[in-house]
Amino acid sequence: MLKLKMLSALLLMCIGVDGFAADSIRFGNTAYISLSVGERTNYLGKTIEVLALDNSRSLIRVGDEQEWLEVAKRSLPHTIGGLRIFVSDQINIKNLTTDTPKHNLLDKDVLLCISDPAKPLLDPAAFVFPISKRDGYSWKMEENSHMFAYLGLARWIAPDYFRSHEGIDLNMHEARGKKIHPLVAIEAATVVLVADSAVTKSYDGCIILKSDTQENIYYVYKHTNPETHRVRVGQKVKKGETLSYIWGDNVWGHLHFAIVYRTDTPGYADRYTNLLNFFPQLYELHFGTLAPVQNVRTEGYFTFGHRKEVCKNFKRIDAYHEVIGYGWKLGEWNLARKVEDAESELGGNARLKKVLHAGTKAESENQESFYDFEVAVENGYYIVSATVGDLFSPSSQKVFFEGTEAGLFEMKKGTFQKTNDFSVRVTDNRLTIRLELPDHSKYGGIKDLTFKKVEK
Repeated sequence: MLKLKMLSALLLMCIGVDGFAADSIRFGNTAYISLSVGERTNYLGKTIEVLALDNSRSLIRVGDEQEWLEVAKRSLPHTIGGLRIFVSDQINIKNLTTDTPKHNLLDKDVLLCISDPAKPLLDPAAFVFPISKRDGYSWKMEENSHMFAYLGLARWIAPDYFRSHEGIDLNMHEARGKKIHPLVAIEAATVVLVADSAVTKSYDGCIILKSDTQENIYYVYKHTNPETHRVRVGQKVKKGETLSYIWGDNVWGHLHFAIVYRTDTPGYADRYTNLLNFFPQLYELHFGTLAPVQNVRTEGYFTFGHRKEVCKNFKRIDAYHEVIGYGWKLGEWNLARKVEDAESELGGNARLKKVLHAGTKAESENQESFYDFEVAVENGYYIVSATVGDLFSPSSQKVFFEGTEAGLFEMKKGTFQKTNDFSVRVTDNRLTIRLELPDHSKYGGIKDLTFKKVEK
């Protein structure tokens, strides 16, 4: 009997009081744990197993149910076998970058975030969105620099540096130089770093908080305005307390927000080491729900690939996401989950080719000879047009709006042409623009798209 009690106590130490590994990372009502393919763990009496990987997807089984999940760059959790789960990180995504310390928390194949669907991810009584809504701030989630976004070759960092975005950028362009949309403490915390331009070597600042309730959790607020800092190192702050206002120049005003798990205190230089993927938590704090918010349009003017000072970093080169309501329909062949882009002072465009991201770890080949861009819209009749071409290369593209051919456009590099206006009918709540690639040696490109619902 004594041996049985000792064994039970040892087992409890190993798996934790809720049946989860004692070395898992806890954040709010969730637990993060790394698993290899074929490995199992338990939570709330349920067995969780990673069955397989397919590029950016992971096949997860809970009990008798299984489902393919994308890394939650902009994806919401799924309930599988009675547990709420999202993929925080995955080895194939980690391998796209040359700066692996950002992905240090993933030490196997998949980093899962698991929770009880009966509870919120974060208790709204203890946590708040990190930007005050007193002035009507609204997060559109359209930024190109979302969680773990593949940003390709970043020569401004190093000649061979491939970047995975270190947290979530939140557009605040309208707040540049103004005291609106204050940055606030996400929860009760202690200030551990307040950096001005002397530290950042730029005009902006940075504030880091250490959670007072979550062990080893730190919150990073980058691109603060040092002239408006209201806190000092060592200060205790309450949930919702103002920390600063945003800094911004003519390029782009935004908050770069990140959460890291550290057993030591992060400094400015290593502030993004050990990143936690927290997109679902941030979504829940902003919208008050984990249900997809329907973003259905009746009109729009979309630019593609332009510089962020022009488009607020809404480049529109990512795969379709339900929470945004538009994007490219990309198969699992596309590991980066995005097409290419071109930008200069003359404008920009999304770039399409049979093989995308050639010569990089994200290289992938489209098995089709076309790309579809879809927008969630109300059913009905629409007037649609687009401008096509490519900044840097000769281009060839045949354009279709809802299956109606708009023409074949063969363009010299740096030239663009607008299609005629076409009247089309949408019956499936998706306005579809197809660009066929008749010449696989050339790019296809789209610079802008205009659509508006009209009476028949």
